[in-house]
Amino acid sequence: QEGVIKEFHEDKGYGFVTSKDILAILGKDLFYRKCDLPVITPGTVVRIRVELDQDGRLRARAAEAPHAKLCREEVIGHEHVGILKEYSAAKGHGYLDHPGLEKLTGAPVLVDKFHGWGFEAGDKVRFRVDLNMDDHARAISMQPEQGSAQRPSGCKVLAADALAAAALGRGGAGAAELWRSCQSQLGVTLR
Repeated sequence: QEGVIKEFHEDKGYGFVTSKDILAILGKDLFYRKCDLPVITPGTVVRIRVELDQDGRLRARAAEAPHAKLCREEVIGHEHVGILKEYSAAKGHGYLDHPGLEKLTGAPVLVDKFHGWGFEAGDKVRFRVDLNMDDHARAISMQPEQGSAQRPSGCKVLAADALAAAALGRGGAGAAELWRSCQSQLGVTLR
C-alpha cells in the first residue's frame, strides 16, 4: 500500500500518513512514529503496511520493516513482562529474558541489585525500562507477574548478633541471601 506523509511533529516524534484508500477505509489519516518509517518529510510517498500497536490502535509501518519491532518510545512508555534468566545477589546484578527488548537493544535487560532483590532466576516479572546512553535496557519498577509469588515491598530487620549484622551489611547481597535462607526465622516488619 502507498501513502503520503501528511505531517510529522518532530518535537513529539510522530506524524500521519494519508491516501485515498486510508481515508476511505478509516475515515482519517494513519498514525506513525518516527521509528516506523524511514522518512519524515511531508509530501514524500512511502510504501506502508498497517499494523496494530501494543494498545490495539492502527498505525503505519514501513512495508519492509520487520514485524513487531519496538520503538524507543514504546520501550520506555510501556510495562513489559519477562523472565529473570539469571540473578546473583553476591554480584549485585542479573538479566531478564525479553526477546523483543533484546532484539531492539542488542543486549539482555540488566537488573541491578536494588530492583532484583527478593527475586530468583525463573521468576516471571512485570517491569518498565530505562535506556542508558548506549540504548541498553535496565529494568526498573519490577513487580511479580500476576499469579507469581509476591515480593516483599520492604522490611526492617534487627540483627541478633554480629554475624547477622555482617551478613546484612554486604551491600544488600547478604540481606537477599539471609532472606532466602531463613525467611521463616527472621522477625520482619513489612511495610
